[in-house]
Amino acid sequence: MNRYEAAADRILQQIAAEYGDRLLLKVGLVDAIDIDGMNGLTSRAKSYALRAHLDFLMVDTATGCGRFAVELDGRQHASDSQTRERDRLKDDICARADLPLLRIASDFARQVGRWSVLSYLTEAFYRSEAFHKAQEGREIPFDEVFDIANFVTLDGEGHLALDTLDGNARLSLLQHGLAARIPATHPDLFCTKLPQEGSLQAHAWMAIAPDRYLISKVVVRDFRFSGIAAFEFVEQLARVEIAELVDRWLAGEEQGVAQNGTGLNKAVAEVQAAIDTAGGTVSIGYGAALSGGGNTISLRFPAGTLRLPHHSGFVNRGTYED
Repeated sequence: MNRYEAAADRILQQIAAEYGDRLLLKVGLVDAIDIDGMNGLTSRAKSYALRAHLDFLMVDTATGCGRFAVELDGRQHASDSQTRERDRLKDDICARADLPLLRIASDFARQVGRWSVLSYLTEAFYRSEAFHKAQEGREIPFDEVFDIANFVTLDGEGHLALDTLDGNARLSLLQHGLAARIPATHPDLFCTKLPQEGSLQAHAWMAIAPDRYLISKVVVRDFRFSGIAAFEFVEQLARVEIAELVDRWLAGEEQGVAQNGTGLNKAVAEVQAAIDTAGGTVSIGYGAALSGGGNTISLRFPAGTLRLPHHSGFVNRGTYED
């Protein structure tokens, strides 16, 4: 077990203890999933399943069934074509078996407020499980959709606060914006696919002064998990990074914090390249975030051109429509 696996093991063991589950390591795929009873698998997929394993498997102690699996992906998972092909096979097999599979990179132990990234993602899973159980018990209407962003908690002063990875970041940006310490209350945010890498990326930006921009870029592994989607996760991380940059800027730190129009254009070009490759975006949020920066930008979509700064708007799991 390398140091990354050991760190993930410590976090997941704590989560298993909290929820009364059991964590297994290096579990053969055929030991976790009934491959023989699975229709439609190619011979290649079956051959792969006999040799493959899951890095971590969280097991329901009461039933002995797997709740979810976690894969710790190194850099080769995004860059090596053969590794990517094996990942696609494993993703497909787990999806067919209804086994949620979370793919994480080496920054899973990053701390954001009271959460580590890995503990937050798994908490989303258990919250969704509790939500659906409450629906079965008719405590929550069946037509209500689970949304991790709807959870709230009490802050240190007893006030309601969003209980998400980016909850404090959202509040901080709102407060700074309303107090006119920054020109806008939220950044523009574009989530796009990197299909060749099996990843998603989020770009966020906002003007902080004339020709000075705060820019965040976050890349995460794509995954199919319960409770939170990969695009929701990467968007939350991007907002956190923008809020951290705002705090540094307001504290008087400029070096390595704000970029000029050239840096903004580079980020825009990366978003445009992803749009051209994938034919659109996964989600976008845009508005007046570039007001005060002095530069305007354009992004070309199949349905038209988006020019920023712009009136507020949001498109979820879609593309811009002029």
